[in-house]
Amino acid sequence: MRFLRGRGSFSALERWQTAYLPVYAVWAALVVVVFPPLFRYI
Repeated sequence: MRFLRGRGSFSALERWQTAYLPVYAVWAALVVVVFPPLFRYI
């Protein structure tokens, strides 16, 4: 929101987004590995 309002820089937004890439990777791995057996897709 800060970037859209003109109060934050694009580089700060970019750093924030790239800092969350490991979180997204863990979530994707969890979905691929855990969810199918959990919901009996395999």
